[in-house]
Amino acid sequence: MKKLLYIGHSYHYKTKSTAFLRDLLREEYEVEEFGYDPYLNTSSAYYKLNKKEFDIVVCFQIMPSLNELKKYVKFKTNIFFPMYDGAPSRSDHIWDEYKDSLIINFSKKLHDELYALGFNSKYIQYFPKPMDNISFGDEKSVFFWNRIEQININTVHNILRESNINHVHIHRDLDPGHNIIELNKPWDVCFSESSWFDDKKDLINKIMESSLYIAPRVFEGIGMSFLEAMAMGRCVIAPDCPTMNEYIVSGENGYLYDLSTSYPIVINDIQSIQKNTISFIKKGYEKWNNEKYNIIKWIKQKNDIDYGLNLPKITIITCTYNLIKNLRVNPFYKMVDSINKQDYRGEIEHLIIDGASKDGTIEMLHNVKGKFKVFSSPDNGIYDAMNKGISHATGEFITFLNSDDFYCRDDAISSSVHKLLLENADVSYADAYIIDKKTEKIKSYWKGSLNLIPFGQYPCHQTIVARLSAVKEAGCFNSKLICIADNNLTCAMLGLNKKFVYINKIIIKFRDEGLSNDPSYTNKINLEKAIHGSEVFYKYFSNSMTLQECNTLFNFHFLSKNKNDVFYLGEKLIFKEWKFEFYKALFSTNSYLVKDINSLYIDYNNDYFYCIRIKDFIFYYISYFTNKNSFILKKECFLEKGGISTLLHNYIKYKRYQIASVFLFGEVKIKYKSKYKLIKNKKIYIK
Repeated sequence: MKKLLYIGHSYHYKTKSTAFLRDLLREEYEVEEFGYDPYLNTSSAYYKLNKKEFDIVVCFQIMPSLNELKKYVKFKTNIFFPMYDGAPSRSDHIWDEYKDSLIINFSKKLHDELYALGFNSKYIQYFPKPMDNISFGDEKSVFFWNRIEQININTVHNILRESNINHVHIHRDLDPGHNIIELNKPWDVCFSESSWFDDKKDLINKIMESSLYIAPRVFEGIGMSFLEAMAMGRCVIAPDCPTMNEYIVSGENGYLYDLSTSYPIVINDIQSIQKNTISFIKKGYEKWNNEKYNIIKWIKQKNDIDYGLNLPKITIITCTYNLIKNLRVNPFYKMVDSINKQDYRGEIEHLIIDGASKDGTIEMLHNVKGKFKVFSSPDNGIYDAMNKGISHATGEFITFLNSDDFYCRDDAISSSVHKLLLENADVSYADAYIIDKKTEKIKSYWKGSLNLIPFGQYPCHQTIVARLSAVKEAGCFNSKLICIADNNLTCAMLGLNKKFVYINKIIIKFRDEGLSNDPSYTNKINLEKAIHGSEVFYKYFSNSMTLQECNTLFNFHFLSKNKNDVFYLGEKLIFKEWKFEFYKALFSTNSYLVKDINSLYIDYNNDYFYCIRIKDFIFYYISYFTNKNSFILKKECFLEKGGISTLLHNYIKYKRYQIASVFLFGEVKIKYKSKYKLIKNKKIYIK
């Protein structure tokens, strides 16, 4: 069996909270466990591993520096299970070391965040085994596990003060660094307490006495405590945060509340909630048992990739013409060298497609040190040459690298192909640097993104790696076009629903020259981009838009249109990311619109929407009834729940905090003032 090192928090071994994962890994691997408390120990704790060799290292929750870890352990494949409540900030530099790791998330929220950043993230939802012979417990009793200060007995009182509760059991088992917060107001209920149970069965029996269970933390990684309570058929009451809100639908199989306000919740028909919870957990557990072996499958696949097993051939196509005459010999050497240095363990097929050069280029190519094949014949331009390269290609994947550009990192190909294999995707794209054609100094950064395609901006096509079959299915390059056939092909593959994945790396240095900077072609190119660019988009997305609408978007004409004429365009865009970019451009660029909504706050990430003047609310209220396609109503734009009621709710909430922070006194005033400032600080003010 292959050897696997499991690194985790020493606390988990004491509580056996992650035993389900370790038991699963033991079915396939010889597992050695290494646990320590990262709050008490430094990286020097790893010296105890004594440079042992493992096929795979699994880091559960703990995120060590991989460079530091490799000083004490020999391994090739790293698997990381992060927790939403404990993962470092997504901008933390430690993530740079995990770009090539396989990351398996039990939180959908964290998975979505990391996947959007280009990490090799997989998502799977864990479910515990439902208990047998469940009793529903006392409907007027609640079990509260006091673990952190943020959720204390006052929180429980605030959310349950209007419920018919007469008993609260407080289990005081605080997380390290947290203190007990006492009840600061009268509450006419009976209290009981416990601190620690030597036998978990005693803890379960105590939980089962109450029908209600208060989730103990604001955020959870997996959330074993509240999940096990759900498996006992308890009605769980939790903050509306991950991962609780990934399991609980408020009012159906539990209740969610806003921790910032702690408004009282209204609990109805608790036994129906409990029955729904039991049914939900049973279905989830069945799903988990069917899908949990995907974890082993993903780990095996990553391990095979890291050891270079069964990797597909990739074809790199470079088109040339009169390199000597055009002074591109040295850049060509650098391009070839960047391919030779690639660390990809599969086969790389490099094809040089020459346009029948007449300046000695063919002879020069035969003397260059590099593993490539040369095909030379007259062609009808760069895209015709690329199509010839496609016809000669024998790789499963294909990419294009110009003769004067080069890979700026040795793992450009391996990162791209590995991500395509891990995600079973068709097309990958990444970031690029644009450099000065002579000095090679970096002039600008080309961010890989599909979000701006409706507006004429595409990923750098030299960062794109695609399945050869997908390229052929999309019709290859349109050789009649001068400069946008690569965009055309990208659009075509999107239109065919090919799966795209983003590589969060700068893999290409792209020289600032070529046809797009040739003065003799400038007018033709601009005309092609302006007219034919929108036609390309229209061809593949005409089911939702007219050609005129595509042209309005593609050339940013919508910024000069009357606001009532352009709101609807955003709704016709088929992807949420495209809609986001449309409205962002609309409200951050168009001064005519901004002067009418200069008191609008929007948080694009969290879907908040506030008007802070009554006239703004009236403006949008009228807009609601006069223009049903107004952006404020649509769920997929900025609001999760949409409609005028949400706008009114947020307006009233904002004004209540604002007024109370001025007129109230003491601690209450401080509370409302902090809420008021929190709203203002979290929102983006559109100037």
